[in-house]
Amino acid sequence: MLVYSDKDRRGDFSGGVLAVAPNGTIRSDQAQFFLGPAKKPPSATAAVTPSSQIEKIIASGHVLLTQPGRKGEGEQLVYTAADGRYVLTGTPAAPPYVMDAVKGTTTGAALIFNDQDDSVEVSGGQSAAVTKTRAPK
Repeated sequence: MLVYSDKDRRGDFSGGVLAVAPNGTIRSDQAQFFLGPAKKPPSATAAVTPSSQIEKIIASGHVLLTQPGRKGEGEQLVYTAADGRYVLTGTPAAPPYVMDAVKGTTTGAALIFNDQDDSVEVSGGQSAAVTKTRAPK
């Protein structure tokens, strides 16, 4: 189900969400998206509708982030378009983790995926970060 407020430039999805982007997918129990201001095309006519871009997505509840070669799971994911960052968090009992085909499995209090350089940053917070890697044979 989608509830949208044009005044707030916000949409709330519930009942299972699948967000698809060119570089991966996000699955979660619910999600909110926030749009930037509507922009009119340069040659706007009465028949042309202004367009908007997503500024932020907050996905929560059984979050699964899938990108080529990696998969991350946690309880909440916050994506900000301005810097291309995904911040995946979990709970103390079930911290977030990412499984990477090349680098192995990584976990910590927060995992920060950066679209611009394809890196993953681990924030340990109050729990220590654990990284498992596989050495080439």
